[in-house]
Amino acid sequence: MVDRLTVQETRFFRDPDAFRLVADYVLTRPREQLRKRPLEAWSVGCSSGEEPYTLAMVLNECMSQLELQPLFGITGSDISKPAIDKARDGLFNPRKLMGMDEELKTRYFRPAERNTVEIVKSIRERVCFTRLNVLDLDQAPMHGMNIIFCQNLLIYFRRWRRREIVRRLAERLAPGGLLVLGQGELTEWQPPGLQRLPSEHVLAWIKRQTDEE
Repeated sequence: MVDRLTVQETRFFRDPDAFRLVADYVLTRPREQLRKRPLEAWSVGCSSGEEPYTLAMVLNECMSQLELQPLFGITGSDISKPAIDKARDGLFNPRKLMGMDEELKTRYFRPAERNTVEIVKSIRERVCFTRLNVLDLDQAPMHGMNIIFCQNLLIYFRRWRRREIVRRLAERLAPGGLLVLGQGELTEWQPPGLQRLPSEHVLAWIKRQTDEE
């Protein structure tokens, strides 16, 4: 029933503005932090994997630009087991790459069987997948995440539930961490402990640093 009710149509770099914001966030982190501690990102409601793999490509490009070792990991979670299984395979219809930069296509994909393309091993090794119901976030093992990306998921819930989910996600952000939602998914409400980023095209917050930190 879950697979029938949820829209699982997605593609790589589906929201270019949001991924540019993620890149800007990483590129402006203190280099010493990026050298010492791996970046941890979480794609919530990852469907068949396009979003977490895109995040991995973005982070890899940032590390290359900064001339740093690619110390990062991505977790993709979704309630649908078939979607998770497909994501783990790393095989995609070429139409999922529509709109992507040609250099990125060449760098991160290889031709595969039955007219599909495959994510290169170096990126696949950076991404893991797990089955998780977003209503069970209190049981999620993810903590201290630097980036949480949650787009086109909250549309399935009432307003009060959306706020509850965002509060739970904020608890799992590291101080200074970035939370990205879909445009229009959360309106006229300021999540506690988060600071809205000034952007016309992306709905995103930074978790405030506490006085102790």
